[in-house]
Amino acid sequence: MRTLLVCDQGPLAQELGAALQRLGLEVEHCERADEAVSAWETTPPALALVVLDDSPRARSELLRALQGLPGGEELVTIGVGRGLPDDGVAATLDDWLVLPLRRGETELRLGLATRLADRRRAGPATQETTPPSPAVRSGEADALSTAREADKAGGISRTLRALLRGLLPRPDGVAAPRPAEAAEAPGPVAIPMTPSPVATDTPPPLRVAGPSSAETAPAGAPDGLWDWDLLGHLVTFSPQVQALRGFAAEEVVTSEEEFFELVHPHDRESLRQAVAAHLDQRTLHFESEHRLRLQDGSYGWMLARGIAFRDAFGKAVRMVGSQGSLNRRTGLDPITGMYNRAYFLVRLARALEASRVPGCPPFAVLFFNLDRFKNVNYTLGHRVGDQLLAAVAGRLRDCLRVQDIEIASFVLGAHLGADEFAILHERIADTSDPINLAKRIQESLRQPFVIEGHELFVTTCIGIATSERPSGRPEDLLRDADAAAHQARALGRTTYAVFQESMHDDAAHVLRLENDLRRAVQRNEFRVYYQPIVLLSQGSISGFEALVRWQHPSGRLIMPVEFIPLAEEIGIITDIDHWVLNEVCRQLRVWETQFHRRPPLTVAVNLSGVEFQKPEIMTEIDRALRTHGIWGRNLKIEITESVIMEHARYAADMLAHLRALDIRLSIDDFGTGYSSLSYLKRFEIDLLKIDKSFVGRMDTDQDSEEIVRTIITLAKNLGKEVVAEGVERRRQLDQLVALGCMFGQGYFFSRPVDASAAGALLAEEARGLRILRP
Repeated sequence: MRTLLVCDQGPLAQELGAALQRLGLEVEHCERADEAVSAWETTPPALALVVLDDSPRARSELLRALQGLPGGEELVTIGVGRGLPDDGVAATLDDWLVLPLRRGETELRLGLATRLADRRRAGPATQETTPPSPAVRSGEADALSTAREADKAGGISRTLRALLRGLLPRPDGVAAPRPAEAAEAPGPVAIPMTPSPVATDTPPPLRVAGPSSAETAPAGAPDGLWDWDLLGHLVTFSPQVQALRGFAAEEVVTSEEEFFELVHPHDRESLRQAVAAHLDQRTLHFESEHRLRLQDGSYGWMLARGIAFRDAFGKAVRMVGSQGSLNRRTGLDPITGMYNRAYFLVRLARALEASRVPGCPPFAVLFFNLDRFKNVNYTLGHRVGDQLLAAVAGRLRDCLRVQDIEIASFVLGAHLGADEFAILHERIADTSDPINLAKRIQESLRQPFVIEGHELFVTTCIGIATSERPSGRPEDLLRDADAAAHQARALGRTTYAVFQESMHDDAAHVLRLENDLRRAVQRNEFRVYYQPIVLLSQGSISGFEALVRWQHPSGRLIMPVEFIPLAEEIGIITDIDHWVLNEVCRQLRVWETQFHRRPPLTVAVNLSGVEFQKPEIMTEIDRALRTHGIWGRNLKIEITESVIMEHARYAADMLAHLRALDIRLSIDDFGTGYSSLSYLKRFEIDLLKIDKSFVGRMDTDQDSEEIVRTIITLAKNLGKEVVAEGVERRRQLDQLVALGCMFGQGYFFSRPVDASAAGALLAEEARGLRILRP
């Protein structure tokens, strides 16, 4: 059978050509309309495929022109394009293929088209040689029904089996014979490829498929098959469908009622509507995405596609089609197996549309990301990070699955990208439902994850937004949930927050702050303040801690706690750290030249966890020292104990580089992190800084005093120096001296001051005036 393919050169033309050749058809490929007409004049084809994506109007006119040529009345025409065609285009077609193509469905439709072409070419003579029987009068559907009744096994009819075996690709890739050649195939029958027009005052509505309808399954992986007897009210599943559901691969016959019981309660109505639209001839083919109950009691998303066969009066008597699992499609995230962002937004849009119907129960969106997840990727690699994401997704699935079935039926989880997750909780009965779900998620993540021998802890803050607040777009609800998550994060780790209107103002403030922060880096609006570190035995300044401040153009001096977390989040902390490092080295050079102190003055610079994990930080530190002519012994690098433990894999190498540059390492906020002391022996750490939360209460709280005593004793035994932060009262100083603490830092000695005031303190010392006087 000669076939005309009108399509621009490219992968689509190759795919269509290969599908036609697998059916044993002779293919003539034309890129332009004039080529198609010339090809027709040589030998009229029996089948024409025209791709209407690029220029639907011109290609539609070409179809009409071909049908008007000699022999055109016998031509079977198939259009190919995205979505469903408009009425004008559909009127010129016998069938329509939706892009992107699915191999099993494409070859099924093309095979039926060849049957129709055979029928048209045979003409009325075929009708005369065929005995007038109910199968012929009723078309293909009645023929299949008769064949099925003859099949005593009661499964999918032998005729349908032969048809599908001939049209679906074989596992070994060898083309199967055309169904007309199959021994079990019936004689020529009428196969209506285009539904009869429906008289309506307005064009019939067309169902617009979601994004996952435009995503293909792997080539050569045919879906399972189903056969729906609309007269007998029975649905037959092929073994492949049962296998998709996790059952033994065997053919199963069930009633319509039992089948709809398998469908997720929330998807039943949309499935019935899709079926009704096709049976009422408002769509060219049936298509539905719905959840189907699996063997373990959970639900899995399925994509079902099919076509109806009608009797001589146009009544649909049977539907046949394919069914595939969306787990093989890109509608799901490949790392976690959860739905991706695009699909989640589609489902959220559906829920939003449904919520506008009076009386519809509200729904909620939960949004969260994983705290410090970037540190895992940086230190352990993206492979471990991906495995952690997959493990988190597994916990989420378990968490959702153990809920009461009436609630679990309306909960959908998604991995939005990076470390972001979202949950759609539909039909909430009480405002506490999403809050309880948030608590359950946080509890499920509490236990550590073990990935490739690494014990990883995951914490998260969850934001909740409900449909009770009017919202125009699904993105707005997701944004509200994100804003609530930011608010929860501000309250502390492992918390949740429900979106309130005031959070928009907070989000707008954060956005303005982010924009100002980016400009601050370009305009050098940061300032370094210096807080003295005092040698308690002599009352003299041994050095300073460098503390960054942001001098906002409004005149406000912004503290690090307000902008450092945001700088880390938006990725400009590196620029700030580099600027502070160079400014400290420059100022150290000024003081060294001015005061010639012995032992040399030291300045401690805080290094963020983001910077510590980057190998190039050593190059930056070395460059700063050389540029300003500073010895490494003038510099101390401060990091928190949580940072060194999170990056323990690289810490030894980093510390070796610091040693090579003669730079000392200080552990900040000691006692508040992992409470693991093994790293003090494992790594060459020079100094411990006791957190101010202990020092500030040691004169009023005995437990705090004992903690400080223990840390000082531990440091002495390990040969480490100790700095007590947060000294504010004389009694605290006396206690520290009695305990043998070497250094102190706090408001009792001096607040952080700018470089000029710090230089004045050094000048006073040079004249013999100590900062700590008797």
